[in-house]
Amino acid sequence: MKSIYEFWTQIKIKNMGFAKALIKLSFFIFYAVYSFGQSKSQVINGIVLDSISKLPLPSASIELKREGIAIQNLLSNKDGKFEFKNTEIGTYELVVKYVGYKVFKNNILINNETLLVPPIYLVFDNINLNAVTIKASKPIIQQELDKVILNVDGTSLSNSGSTIDILKFAPFVQAENSSVLLKGKPVMILIDGKLVNAKNESLEGLLNSMPSQSIEMIELISNPGAKYEASGKAVINIKTLKAKNFGSTGNLTLGVGTGILPRYNGGILLNYKKEKFSFIGNYTNQFTQQYIKSYNERTTKSEQQRYFEDNDYEERTRRLQFAKIGIDYYATPKTTIGLLIQADKNERLKNVNGETQIGLNNAKIDSIIKMKFNGGLIFSNLNNNLYLKHSFEEKGRELSIDLDYGLYDTNWNDEFNNTFLNLLTNNNYRNDLAINTLSDQLIKIQSFKANYTHPFKTGLLEGGVQFRRTILDMNFQFQSNVDKQWTNDPKKSFDYNYTETVNAAFLEYENKWKKIEYKFGLRGESTDAKGINLNNKIEAKQNYIQLFPSSSIQFSPSDTNQFTFTYSRKIVRPEYTEFNNQIIFANLYKYYLGNPYLKPALTNTLELNYSYKQTLLFTATYLTTKNEYTSVPLIMDNSIVLQNQNFMRYDWIIFDISYNKNITNNWQTSSGVEYYQTRNHLESIPGLDFQIGNSFYVFSNNNFKFKNNWKLDLSTYYISPQVVGIVRWKPFYRTNVSLQKSIFSKRGEVRLNVTDIFNTMDYRYSFFSNLQSGIINRKAESRFFQLSFNYKFGNSNIKVKEKKTGIDKEKNRINNSN
Repeated sequence: MKSIYEFWTQIKIKNMGFAKALIKLSFFIFYAVYSFGQSKSQVINGIVLDSISKLPLPSASIELKREGIAIQNLLSNKDGKFEFKNTEIGTYELVVKYVGYKVFKNNILINNETLLVPPIYLVFDNINLNAVTIKASKPIIQQELDKVILNVDGTSLSNSGSTIDILKFAPFVQAENSSVLLKGKPVMILIDGKLVNAKNESLEGLLNSMPSQSIEMIELISNPGAKYEASGKAVINIKTLKAKNFGSTGNLTLGVGTGILPRYNGGILLNYKKEKFSFIGNYTNQFTQQYIKSYNERTTKSEQQRYFEDNDYEERTRRLQFAKIGIDYYATPKTTIGLLIQADKNERLKNVNGETQIGLNNAKIDSIIKMKFNGGLIFSNLNNNLYLKHSFEEKGRELSIDLDYGLYDTNWNDEFNNTFLNLLTNNNYRNDLAINTLSDQLIKIQSFKANYTHPFKTGLLEGGVQFRRTILDMNFQFQSNVDKQWTNDPKKSFDYNYTETVNAAFLEYENKWKKIEYKFGLRGESTDAKGINLNNKIEAKQNYIQLFPSSSIQFSPSDTNQFTFTYSRKIVRPEYTEFNNQIIFANLYKYYLGNPYLKPALTNTLELNYSYKQTLLFTATYLTTKNEYTSVPLIMDNSIVLQNQNFMRYDWIIFDISYNKNITNNWQTSSGVEYYQTRNHLESIPGLDFQIGNSFYVFSNNNFKFKNNWKLDLSTYYISPQVVGIVRWKPFYRTNVSLQKSIFSKRGEVRLNVTDIFNTMDYRYSFFSNLQSGIINRKAESRFFQLSFNYKFGNSNIKVKEKKTGIDKEKNRINNSN
């Protein structure tokens, strides 16, 4: 058989496209794992019996440990027999557990190809079986060195609906209307350490498709360190539960609901595990309908001031399908290879009827534009991840490799029909106008990432490299209806290509000295970006190298008090289409224009945290951003065009405090308040000046338990007025209520959920500039009634394995996924 080296040298990567190299590298990883698995392995056989009746005990939990780490685990068959395969020569600990019996532990030595363990007789533990319950002692909230942990499994949150419902209970997380924020920052969503390249409606659908029963914990990282991409975003890492027993389990979800219009959803989650193989499959289908009302006022600042008043009513229909397949193959007790495929399709239709009333110099309205709009939009996303994880003999030493390939295809077709009426003459002052815009946008993301963790006597060193390439191809067509024929306008249509390559490397060192735990990191990223409009051949290029230091220091003077300091430097890169200098049509009086000269923003963040008994959390944050950008109106061809422009600096000061505790055995709360002040140094943009804003955010999430398996969730929040760039937001607030009952021996759950029960969610803001000012009111339907049913099926054995929390895993450095 060829060695791995000989096999690898036959693969010619040089002068090969990334995709081909990715495929060959994937084959290499599979080959390497295959080779690891060819070494001669040992087999352990045994049987578990009752000590009195001598009858076999089926489904006994059996663990094979080495140096305190579980290497393999399985259940005895119907005859009480078990068999471990693919073990190595050495000394192991055999642990056998069965409900109602005392735990059996014994050391065994493997030096032959087959070891027959003497019959294991379990002794009855003289306890009341009716009182046998597994209770989790984990607090819901835990403050770690550089993160806050929201424990889900084993807490009351495990039956909270979907992942998006859990996030609403996380302190200082706002998860509403297709966006997720942590302490006011946009976030990167990771699932088991792997980045989810989805946003807006696709992200909302993904989080809604993950039932809370599939989540172990959620890590909230408001100031991420060097091992995370330097995107300037906070990080939310969702860790899913892994199958702890062999066999199959599943979760079925069905739901119906209504607002003004009906909606429904359904989904199934499957888990299967055997000795060397595990599988997870998930499929979700959602259908929603929603109305949106808009009222806007705009006034232009010129010699002849024009006044515009918009009134629109929109009905939006959306169908989202999400599918996920994950396969893990345990080539050896220390080597795992896996494949993860995720796909989602989001189809959205909207019909809008509206009108724009127009006046001159604040005079009486003299004309009206009536508008009808029909739009169709399809998001089709596909993500593929191939990974290898190998743990070495030395505890905490680990290598992980990830290969990712994603396709994100967006197609939309919008048709506008406009009628122009002069109120003074009651006649049309121009011919009707029909416009059709079509766009096809395809984004390809290719990534390779390798991380290595190495423990020392005095600390832990982690390092890694990442190579990522993003390719965007966009075709936009602007068509007018001339003589009942759609005619393409070459001046307003375009083809746009964008390529971005980011190469990165990082090092992080972590250690503990007495009562102080610390972590220092450094990340370097080189960015090469180029956007080109193929119509006018205008290119925009950016090439730069940046270093991003980070640090975390935690001082724990006692078990009840913790002080944590974190610092990080990050970069906020513009969106892929921002460098396109072509005007994009939104409506007759609103266009968007890219900015080839837009610079990335650089952010420095300092955080000081205090935790008291893992219950009271206090944070003070200072964030300063250089080259921040905001949307600024321009006049082009007698129309207002919006363009993002850099401004001097943006400062953000935040103070927040949260209280997370079980007030009684039947009442749990997560409540808090956040105050923040924004300082917008807009002087570098003509016509604008320094702006300062003060605001606060109050939230309270409560869970109540009642008799007969009833539970009530009540959550509410309020956000006061705030200033962001040239926008002044009005206050908004909402209250959600959920009533639940467990049925079918707690395998099933019925839930009635009412969102925004008082129908108060209304987005309102004003904006100002040297060219125009205005008021925007947008009321999207937000009060919905949803009745859902959730059912768990499959292996229902009580979990008698000793659970380790994610905090234990971090501290012991057994499995630190990235």
